[in-house]
Amino acid sequence: MSTPTVNAINVPRIDTKLLSYYLWAGVGLAVVAFVYALFNLPMRYLYLVAAVPVAFIVVVSPRLALYQFVFVLFIEYPLVPSVPLYLIDCSMVLVILAGCLDFLLEKRWPSKLPRLTLNYGYLVVALIACGLFGFWPEIMPRRVVTTGALLITFLAVYRLSSKVSVLSLIRFFVGLAAMHSIIVLIPFVVSGGTFRSFGFHGVLFDDQAMVALPLAVGLYLSARKRVVLLYLIAVVVIAGGLAATQSRAPMIMGAVASLVVIWLASRSESRGVSNHSAGRCAQGRAGFLIMAGFVVAGLIIISQPQFFSALGERFGQLLSFEPQGTTVYRLALWKRAISTFLDYPIFGVGPGGYYHLAEIYPTFHITPDYGYLRVLGAHNVLLHYLADTGLVGGLGLVALVINQFRLSRTSWRRVGIGHDGTTLILMGWVSIFALSTLIEANWMWGQLSFMAVFFAALVARQYRQTVETPPRTSHLPVVTRFTEIS
Repeated sequence: MSTPTVNAINVPRIDTKLLSYYLWAGVGLAVVAFVYALFNLPMRYLYLVAAVPVAFIVVVSPRLALYQFVFVLFIEYPLVPSVPLYLIDCSMVLVILAGCLDFLLEKRWPSKLPRLTLNYGYLVVALIACGLFGFWPEIMPRRVVTTGALLITFLAVYRLSSKVSVLSLIRFFVGLAAMHSIIVLIPFVVSGGTFRSFGFHGVLFDDQAMVALPLAVGLYLSARKRVVLLYLIAVVVIAGGLAATQSRAPMIMGAVASLVVIWLASRSESRGVSNHSAGRCAQGRAGFLIMAGFVVAGLIIISQPQFFSALGERFGQLLSFEPQGTTVYRLALWKRAISTFLDYPIFGVGPGGYYHLAEIYPTFHITPDYGYLRVLGAHNVLLHYLADTGLVGGLGLVALVINQFRLSRTSWRRVGIGHDGTTLILMGWVSIFALSTLIEANWMWGQLSFMAVFFAALVARQYRQTVETPPRTSHLPVVTRFTEIS
């Protein structure tokens, strides 16, 4: 029986030699411009000219394009605040250009779109439709453009992720989170637990650490013996960093997703082609991690109770329902979103309309703390989408959550913990994404939207490698054949 092949379209081969001439000519012009700017222009233009050769190196290197994108996921730096234009936007452009270049240089173009493409495409169409039927069609284009950019970024990351292993990208993300966790922990420990730290200025940490924690747990459970201690340290450091921020929602959701990963690891012996020794090893490590967590927490509570006093006070405020507490504010925002959705259930009020609801509901002006609440989103991406786009957009968001979970679950059921644990680790991500979409988060706009689309592309790539890629005909054992194609 012949082995099935992946559908592809034969295309004329691009003359890479001629293309390289044009690219190097561009680098030469950039060098000339840099020298000219050095002696004749202000310093800000010098930085701009110097960025050209750096951008060229990134664009022609798929791996470097992905790694710089992951690095910038932790940095929120406005380049032009009035636009606004952030560093992550420039990083996105480099990834898209690198993906386009790699696509053009490919001899055979695949005829099949990656999974989840239609989900993002549907959301773009839904935003256009809801904007046209909404109250403020003039503010619709911005949301459509940003969501369309996410779709293109998804395709670019998916394309480039074929040049580097999914596991390597996850390791880099977790490593960056651990590094920032150390920076966050230092002032927290030195102050005796009284200083709430988020790291350096312009660094985003709590949501990134929330995602990194279950990923680090998955790395620890599936790692080889020579690096298992390193990943255990990463788990401890990232968990400590989250505690130092005293951010309650990220701590809770990160812990829940970590428990999901641990639970899946405890069932790994019966999953797919995973060997039994790996499953038993993961089970032992899961039990040790839970026991060690309780022991370490108990020792800290006994010896250094001040580290938990501020944290306990923060969680106490969560349940106190103080008039100006975050719980009361969130309930007010959620109630506003739900009432808006019930009034406009099909198309909502239009993309971006949640921030202009006072024009529809004049009584919002007299609600307590209106001046503060009017500039906030719903603090719940699902309710925000339902208010802005009704069932048309809200169901599209739910479909994205379900399909991403389904792809990751299918990969997990196919290979279990596998030879490197990638399917187990990505189950941690989809658990975070599903849980936080229903409660908090803003995965569809702002800095976090790029992190969401990055991991969505990794889920689609892993699905492609474990489910859609046909196995090679070989005399080797099943586990070895899977290792080859992954």
